[in-house]
Amino acid sequence: MKSPLDLRFRFEELSFDGRAFEGEIQPDDVRDAITGLAGPLGYRTAGSLTVSGTAYPTSTREVIVTGEVRGTVAFECARCLGTRTLPVALRFDHALIKGSAADADGEGGIELDETALDEPDTVPFDGENIDLRDVLREDLVLELPMNPTCDDVPDAACEAPPGPRVAGTPPQSEVEAEGIDPRWAPLLALKKKLD
Repeated sequence: MKSPLDLRFRFEELSFDGRAFEGEIQPDDVRDAITGLAGPLGYRTAGSLTVSGTAYPTSTREVIVTGEVRGTVAFECARCLGTRTLPVALRFDHALIKGSAADADGEGGIELDETALDEPDTVPFDGENIDLRDVLREDLVLELPMNPTCDDVPDAACEAPPGPRVAGTPPQSEVEAEGIDPRWAPLLALKKKLD
């Protein structure tokens, strides 16, 4: 049995029965993909992501890849600003279609015909070298919630941020006794002044 391929391999290394691949998206690559995704307090890397799957060549020199990305990313909750970690378990299916290596102006890039570009999960490649890292980083960005909160994490609940007490607001114990969200405490104090 052949050993699994890395995330970068050549078309010639594939067999029609399919060939397993596995590897990691390194923390630096994860950081490059997710930095700024949800603002300055957004996602951070929590280690590398592991990738495993199978690649199948077709008779027309296309490549079908299926697999899974697993790992963890860290983030600041958009509501309570608490630091949380989010498990990532992403399944992917892509068709890699050979395109021309340069356009008419001689600039780099891969061109596909219009019908191929309309298909979801279609990715161009040069016909020889396959690099799944960029494709999987894009999948990761599309999978992560745009405004991550504690609700996105199993068994986590938002905690009210312990902000400074505004002068004239009732003490925390009084607010809790009345069953009011602490963020509304300044309005409660204003109401009491007006009564």
